[in-house]
Amino acid sequence: MKRAMIFLTAIILCLGITACGGQQAPENQATTAPATTAATTSAAPENPFGFDPNHPEDWNMGETDKWQKWLDWMTSKDLLISGKDYSVEDFDLVMSLKDAQKYFPSKPLSETQKSNEEYGGFPTKKLTFDSLVLTFVQIGKGEPFTLSLIEITGGGYVTPRGLRVGDSAEKLYELYGIPEYVSKNKWTFVTEAGAYKIFHVIVVKGVVKKILLNSIM
Repeated sequence: MKRAMIFLTAIILCLGITACGGQQAPENQATTAPATTAATTSAAPENPFGFDPNHPEDWNMGETDKWQKWLDWMTSKDLLISGKDYSVEDFDLVMSLKDAQKYFPSKPLSETQKSNEEYGGFPTKKLTFDSLVLTFVQIGKGEPFTLSLIEITGGGYVTPRGLRVGDSAEKLYELYGIPEYVSKNKWTFVTEAGAYKIFHVIVVKGVVKKILLNSIM
């Protein structure tokens, strides 16, 4: 009887040791880290025309026999300036002064009113804010002043495609493609509205200094 009890106790001890060993994780066990996806950045569009955003001097597609191919390329890449591009946050070209006042970020830093030859001698109101200048034109007597020019002059505003003053020429090219022409640091992009609405960007030493949206009255 005594021998049986000793034998039974030994079996119980062995089973306990085995159970504990099964629950204990091995030391230095390698752990598998969760899979991560490498961050990707949107690549600039492939450029078959030899355009260099850092050296765009004297660029003019209108003076080459590749103009139509360039236009087709811009269209295929969905890079043409379209309706969504004629706005900056809450401000849209040709909106009335009355409607625009709802979105003024503050009282204008300055306000000038005059007849401007650039707009056919029509009366204009130019309102300057921090990082933003808005020019309104009155086409006829008694008509409302409408927004004709939006100028982004600082980093406080961003275009619908994500361009800010201070961005690089490479980012401008990535977002908007190849300009129709470049003259004295001003990049001019073709638009779906033809000559009636113009999108300009001033670039100095590879850096965006000003963004202009203009509606020709």
